[in-house]
Amino acid sequence: MKGSMTSEERINTVVALKEPDRVPIALYMDAFAARHAGITLAEWVSDYEKGELAVEKTFADLGGCDAMIRTGCPHPDSYAMGAAIRTRLPGRDLGPDDLWQYEETPTMTVEDYDTIIDKGIGAFWLGYWPRIGVDPAQVPAIGKAVAENARKGVERWQGRGVQIFRGGLVLLPFDLFSLMEGSQSPG
Repeated sequence: MKGSMTSEERINTVVALKEPDRVPIALYMDAFAARHAGITLAEWVSDYEKGELAVEKTFADLGGCDAMIRTGCPHPDSYAMGAAIRTRLPGRDLGPDDLWQYEETPTMTVEDYDTIIDKGIGAFWLGYWPRIGVDPAQVPAIGKAVAENARKGVERWQGRGVQIFRGGLVLLPFDLFSLMEGSQSPG
């Protein structure tokens, strides 16, 4: 995918609402990359390097792009922690090639708001993580793995001149609490 601009120039041109040499292409690859590269979704969610190699193969086979919206899976528990709801994962709770699933069931209670007000968000998370299958004692190690894999992914792709659009996930409290209250919650 050649052009007269670099990927960075192309994206910056579009952000400035000007016309680039061609439309920038940003890929969001996860399940597609795993399947294209011939690895199971269980391997995708549990082995960061295999996931990255799947993305690299797909990237090369598709002819490249200007930006990546995400790289490999940073850690299996990052699915549950990112959405703060129970998650079923391939190879753990599902078949090895079943797509991960988010359970839209209430996991946050009215009493949790009191905990946040009275004891702080840290105390809330310590009590909440087990409800969604995350061991609170493992949270620091998970955070470290997510940060390290994000750093490696950014270095890997920026070294190729590919921009990274998302190295992390941030949800606003209203959105996060809405997910945690579940789609079946009456209020």
